Amino acid sequence: MCNVLRIRNIEKTFVLDKPLVKGLLHPFAKPKKTSALRSVNFDVTDGQILAVKGPNGAGKTTLLRILADLLEPDSGSIKVLGKDIRSTRGRVREQIG
Repeated sequence: MCNVLRIRNIEKTFVLDKPLVKGLLHPFAKPKKTSALRSVNFDVTDGQILAVKGPNGAGKTTLLRILADLLEPDSGSIKVLGKDIRSTRGRVREQIG
């Protein structure tokens, strides 16, 4: 069976907005970051069904947005039917419906 989906070392970090008052009081403070995905790896072969589950804040929505080509990962690679989604931007959405 061939890999329909191959995910390797996907990572995504978000910068949290600092409140206006805190920004005025501490203009040189470093913004806080939160890691939504860290080193996500898996394969889905032809005929398999993928279920994504986990607690709130586990990164499920972030992962699905990346897979749907709506959000770009900070690092890692995603291949759909053997093609890297970064080189086929937009066409992935057509293939997954």
